[in-house]
Amino acid sequence: MQDIKENIVPIVYFDGQCNFCHSLVKSLKRKGLDTKAHLLPFQLVSNEKPTALLFIDETEALEAGEAALSLLTLTGGFYKNISKVLKQFPKNLVNRLYYYIANNRYRLFGTKSCEVHYS
Repeated sequence: MQDIKENIVPIVYFDGQCNFCHSLVKSLKRKGLDTKAHLLPFQLVSNEKPTALLFIDETEALEAGEAALSLLTLTGGFYKNISKVLKQFPKNLVNRLYYYIANNRYRLFGTKSCEVHYS
């Protein structure tokens, strides 16, 4: 019998209304991330405006900058290298950068209607 843990993949909740988040997820799916994680718009589970990206795996739940770095690492290739570089910076600096973008994402990138056809 196959070990159940082999089939467990992380769940990633992102803002499905943010153009930046939506475009990034589409790009990561083209790189095969949808075979390594379940990518779900936050709007499928809540009516509230999401404040941070969530990355949940079998051992931990990460948010904000740490979640973004884990997502990039999981994607592999060029994105994993970006993650390695950003992990050299202090966590509070990475989170401040993350929250600057997150708090201004609608103004900077616009919004779109949430699409339900995510994996």
